[in-house]
Amino acid sequence: MIFDSIFDYTGEVKIESKTSIDDTVRRLQRVIDREYDIFSGDPNHNLFTSYLNGNVSNDSVLLYRVRPFMGNYLYQPIFGGKFSHSSHAVFLVGKFSMRKITKFVFAISSIFFALLEIFVIYAAFRSDASQAITIVSILFFPAIFLILIAAHLFLKWLFRSDVKWITDAVTASLQ
Repeated sequence: MIFDSIFDYTGEVKIESKTSIDDTVRRLQRVIDREYDIFSGDPNHNLFTSYLNGNVSNDSVLLYRVRPFMGNYLYQPIFGGKFSHSSHAVFLVGKFSMRKITKFVFAISSIFFALLEIFVIYAAFRSDASQAITIVSILFFPAIFLILIAAHLFLKWLFRSDVKWITDAVTASLQ
């Protein structure tokens, strides 16, 4: 679906753990609950070090990368998933997507631009302006909307490295 490809960073992701669900949850929780003391002297845990955060339970998993001094940016890839198991392994199954607020803002702005375009087209055909002005006024909002989509896709591309970072962190904690 086009809507999913606009907001999702990946399709379905499946990460394997050879331990029980309870042990897998504990391992992920240990990574999330790790204390980061900036005064510890440990170069791997300083004020500028990214870390994994989120919520992990037997029913669901929500993980994201925290980058100090960047805040919770709208284009932050967030892994949402759940555990499934077979006879010999537990799988963390989910996908990387954007925040719900990002999807909401994008949907509202799309509706807003569509309504504005309808009003502009109506006004352009009702006015006595030249054809050039009519064409420019009709094409103005679609051009702005295309620029916004390009900016959206660029920001999505810019933060794609978080997907690999989170996947690597989760995989390392489950080994």
